[in-house]
Amino acid sequence: MILRESTKSLLCGGIIIKKNFVLTAGDCVAGHKTIDILTKGGEWKLGSDEEGKDYQIVRLKSLSLHPDFNFTQKAHNLAILHLERDYKFDEHIQQLCLDETEQPPTANDYCVVTGWGQEALKVHKKNAIEYWTNVTMLQEANCTSTAGARNFNGDVSLCGVADENACNFDFGSALACQTKKGSQEFVLKGIYTHNTGCFNKTKHGHKKPTLVFSKPDLEWIKHVTKPKKNGN
Repeated sequence: MILRESTKSLLCGGIIIKKNFVLTAGDCVAGHKTIDILTKGGEWKLGSDEEGKDYQIVRLKSLSLHPDFNFTQKAHNLAILHLERDYKFDEHIQQLCLDETEQPPTANDYCVVTGWGQEALKVHKKNAIEYWTNVTMLQEANCTSTAGARNFNGDVSLCGVADENACNFDFGSALACQTKKGSQEFVLKGIYTHNTGCFNKTKHGHKKPTLVFSKPDLEWIKHVTKPKKNGN
């Protein structure tokens, strides 16, 4: 999760892509001072001492917004957080590998999204637990129809519908998909950036909102996170 230290508030989710880099949504951190942002890994139940392993908090050294980030058009909504030190990987803290194939997921793929929920993040709700849910991916034409052309750009975005309330999941979190059916390996396919609303009650039950994800820009990510000559 991504936190703002000055207000003791939680901003959004994030993805550890390397031991010293976290990927998140650009509008989560845009406008905030680097010194005021913290990352927190390894917590499942907010504010609880019941977990068997400790969480880790790591400060930022700097951040990189995608050069084509456009908040108004929801385009290239990506940011990379450069950490002051490495995360110490353990059973409960690991990186999510990038998808080297860059193939967009389909409705036949098993994909999930996670989070504590927007309300829980807003007030740092004690004992809130991290949810996960299946996401069924939609074709581009359906995304444009449900999300609206202004909020969806098929060149840089994906969309799908979740089995659970869209507002139980955090912007900046990963769309993680199985590498193959039945596999325990998942790769990063997208970053959750916005939705068309929470569950809406209708005469015929609940209407599922559309979740929109920014596609990871693999070339940009690799360029930004490439080790420098001094090894940092």
